Amino acid sequence: MDYSNKNIVFIIANITLSAGTERAVVNTANNFINNGNNVTIISLYSDSGDAYYKLKDSVKIIHHAAKINSNLLSRLTDYWKIAKNINKYFCGGEYVIGTTHAINCMMTFLSKRKKLELIGCEHMGYGAAPRITRIIRKYLYPKLDALVV
Repeated sequence: MDYSNKNIVFIIANITLSAGTERAVVNTANNFINNGNNVTIISLYSDSGDAYYKLKDSVKIIHHAAKINSNLLSRLTDYWKIAKNINKYFCGGEYVIGTTHAINCMMTFLSKRKKLELIGCEHMGYGAAPRITRIIRKYLYPKLDALVV
């Protein structure tokens, strides 16, 4: 099977930070580039800047500058709005990889018409999430095409 020439999009909270998820995304993105794929990173909450870790020059970063409320109900509405706003970045057929439980849940609101392959990725102990998150995941994660833990 040919695994090259795919359009892969990572969605991360903020690619300009220096933490483990950001390092994992950069390493994986660089590996996908080395194997002949096109890679874009959507950094949801940053408004500018480079990735903290060294990315290949051909990786495209989109800074979305989204804002999220602290209230749970407002956050759910905010994630729905963000999903509707970032749909414009997809042409269709992309492999979209989320990087946190909140982003993975938000991805389930992306357009189904664009035939995206939605892959959730957890970078913490799966059971370590708060109880409300575990309940929300129970209903939304089955809408993902795959989950990596």
